[in-house]
Amino acid sequence: RQGFCRLFSKYNMPMKTIFMFMALFAGFCTASAQVDTIYTHEGVIPCNVVEVTETAAMFQYPGESHNNSLSLNAISKIVFRSGRVQEFAARTSFRRLSSPMEWQQVAIAGVESEVKGLYKLDDVSSKAKGTTEFSNQERVKRRAIDKMKMQSAILGGNVIYMVQMRSDGTKFNWLIGVSSTAETSLFGVAYSSQMPRLSDVEKLIKSGRRFDVVETVTMVNTDSRYAQGTMSSELTIDRIYDDSGLIMLEGSIKGVKERVFRVTFCNESDFYIAYKTRRGVFSYKVTVH
Repeated sequence: RQGFCRLFSKYNMPMKTIFMFMALFAGFCTASAQVDTIYTHEGVIPCNVVEVTETAAMFQYPGESHNNSLSLNAISKIVFRSGRVQEFAARTSFRRLSSPMEWQQVAIAGVESEVKGLYKLDDVSSKAKGTTEFSNQERVKRRAIDKMKMQSAILGGNVIYMVQMRSDGTKFNWLIGVSSTAETSLFGVAYSSQMPRLSDVEKLIKSGRRFDVVETVTMVNTDSRYAQGTMSSELTIDRIYDDSGLIMLEGSIKGVKERVFRVTFCNESDFYIAYKTRRGVFSYKVTVH
């Protein structure tokens, strides 16, 4: 208080003005301290936290009485008005991937609430059919699920919300002697529980605009397995930005028509970028020297 008085007396301000300013400043500090703050993976929410359950945080916006619910999957921490901080560990129910080749660790979620608050990436689908009428239905189903997991991993997803599954066994018409083999059709949505951060990618690429593309991982719709191969090309980066938690990259790779990619994985020496078309999913490994 004495400091404020000395500051304003330097400019010959009347005491009435000084006390009005101090009252406004104190009111601002008090108002700031009267709300809780939820830190999500996309922003900050000033609010009044009503309850924190095992799966969600119930809160009210200032001046409102309606309860809102936010999945803990989407929350990194809550700073309460008392000053107490409650942090939420990284979502450990789903394994974190470091490359598309770790597709076997992709999880399948059958309930939408399991992926609430996660990063939605893209649709994935697959279809598998037995080669003969003696093909095992479970093996056909497993092939279809594996194909979907590979697609998800190439896109950077470590969990799939299964929207639709249709599985038929072998059928044989004894009257006309015509049979149909076992078949499984799947449709889902790929999600990620933790995406690369923009700051980490920017730190990695700060050395320049041109980088080596050394590997490609692709999977066209007609394939039952992804194809991995070496590549010797160059990536030129024009722009990189955060789109609601997804790190997008605009640039060009020699021999590739696509100009907009999404960063799927990132470590200290390289990163992966990917995109999807009607033809399939495509990923490239970029090395930073």
